[in-house]
Amino acid sequence: MVIAVGAAVLIASLPIWAGKLQAWAEWAAAGGVLLVVAAGWATAAGLRKGMTPAAKLLLAALIVAGLALFTSVAPYESVRMLLLFTAALALLMLSLDLPIVAAALGWAVAAGGAIAGLWGLREYFMTWAIMGDTSWRPFAGFLNPNALAGYLLVAVPALVAAFASFRRQAEGKQPGHPARVLWLVAAILAGLGTVTLLLTASKGALLGAVVAAAVSVLVRGRRRLLMGGALIVVVAGVLLLPPVRHRVAAAFSSQQGSSVGFRARTWAGTFDLARARPLLGWGPGSFRHAYPRFARVGFTAEAHESWLQWAAECGVPAAVLLLAALAALGWGLSRRPGPWATAALFALTGTLIHNLFDYTWYLPPVLLGLFALMGAGLAEEVAPAEGRPRRVGLLIAALLALGVVTSGWFCLAEVASVRADMLAREGYPYAALAIAENAASRAGFSSDAWVEVGKIAEGLAGAAHDSAGLARAAEHYERAIAVCPSEPAGYIGAARCLREAGLFEEARRWAEAGTHIYPGGPAMLLEYAHCLEAAGDEAHALDVYRAVMALADADYGRYVSLEGWADHHLAEASSAVARATKSPDERLRAWRTAGRVTASWLEWNLHYRASLEIGGQADSGRMSEMCSLALDAAAALTRTGHAGDDALAAKLRKLAERATAGR
Repeated sequence: MVIAVGAAVLIASLPIWAGKLQAWAEWAAAGGVLLVVAAGWATAAGLRKGMTPAAKLLLAALIVAGLALFTSVAPYESVRMLLLFTAALALLMLSLDLPIVAAALGWAVAAGGAIAGLWGLREYFMTWAIMGDTSWRPFAGFLNPNALAGYLLVAVPALVAAFASFRRQAEGKQPGHPARVLWLVAAILAGLGTVTLLLTASKGALLGAVVAAAVSVLVRGRRRLLMGGALIVVVAGVLLLPPVRHRVAAAFSSQQGSSVGFRARTWAGTFDLARARPLLGWGPGSFRHAYPRFARVGFTAEAHESWLQWAAECGVPAAVLLLAALAALGWGLSRRPGPWATAALFALTGTLIHNLFDYTWYLPPVLLGLFALMGAGLAEEVAPAEGRPRRVGLLIAALLALGVVTSGWFCLAEVASVRADMLAREGYPYAALAIAENAASRAGFSSDAWVEVGKIAEGLAGAAHDSAGLARAAEHYERAIAVCPSEPAGYIGAARCLREAGLFEEARRWAEAGTHIYPGGPAMLLEYAHCLEAAGDEAHALDVYRAVMALADADYGRYVSLEGWADHHLAEASSAVARATKSPDERLRAWRTAGRVTASWLEWNLHYRASLEIGGQADSGRMSEMCSLALDAAAALTRTGHAGDDALAAKLRKLAERATAGR
């Protein structure tokens, strides 16, 4: 009972703290689940004999993915992803061994759905009331609205299963009976969760829900109830809810920043990534480190196509095994009676479809919640099986305990790194640096941890104009490169620190090496141009500035991940071209490009200023620089006498005034 309660509390709480792709949360989620499973197997009187075919396929996929660890470009992230996937598989197997745990996990996913649904609904109405924005897409405790939608795609079916379970118990009971009250509460929570899912306006999740409803109809035969209900809900959402209407209209428009265009080009780059290493991939969880050299549009930490990303990270064989295992799990669920099996089949189908367009598979609440719900569905109404010796359970528990210790160690290191970042933001750089160095030493081979140390050390040295301190900060960035040679942040940081320390040739070498890692990245190219300029090679620097400016009219500038967003590096490079070129025509084109990009950047940041400030992502220094650039561009464009240039100049001045007034 204690194990069941512990597992339920952990799974139900995941949407509160583990939905933002934060390293500490992923380590904590993996370690917590492994601890519960290890305790369950260590204390269980008997375990089931053998493994199901689906579990064998999952184990095979895990083993093949584990082999990719030896070729990984980011071993730290690979260990974390492997432990998280191991935790999901172990949770599923524990559910089959201990039915009481399986039942608790199903109710835990339903409880998590209630939490996320109510949280998202409150966020939407509070935003509507305070800001008057009816098009707001809630994300509750998750990274973005699509991530919340991915979780609700798993959790809302669990709420429906809870409703069906209470309905069975309420049959024949008098009004006011607790079973009837709980039945009503479950119905209300399921309805509210569905509304929140629609408000997220995630096109992939809505498509997943429709396909899942169709599969449920084919399996269960309730055509009118399920398919009709799903279609009515989706159509009503499109017609009645502003966020859904806006997103559906945008999907069929020619908006430059449409997510469809961005995703299509990201998938093409990910396909190139997978094709480069088809057998073992680049390492589990290593996408954001390996992808930059193949990127065709702006950088993204995830491929927005989980199965293609899994193939790129772990190799094609591992991806085939994983999809075969999930198909086997779906087949097993389709053969099980009861509401929890139906809910799990719906959640699995919806997640499979949604992750053709997104990356919710990599979110701990979605991954662990889905496996918990599938465990509840597969264990439903199954008779006890022949057991195997208890010593086997003790052996498995001992092996999982190693994962618990590893997860705990790295989780504490990540928490310390987060604390260091907070102290640096609050104005305590010396304490932050000491904590960050300790965290990086504990994490050992985490490139992110060494980059964080480099940023704090750079801030301290830069404020004091300390050349020796900047050189030491560059060494921290170089440690990040040594740990993960494909991480652009290390090259950019090392080059910037060395350039500011006056070591121009060393800075140029690091920047040039970085351009091979991220050849289409404006931030990397811009730093290379700065280093060339500092080293006295102005002609070459101008060519690099031109290459960055050209990205504004290429796919990079046309297809962005967030509607209306613009990369400030493009504006900076364009202004550099305008100031350095001797051609009047090129100067005018450069100022127009700089003005257009700056206007988009200011509009987007002013529109989301409140959200950025709440999230600690507002950069007042960058805002000041862009306002200054806006005024420079406006002054240059005013002199052309062209009506379009005058309109852009007036717009830039107005945006700069708004930004200045708001500070």
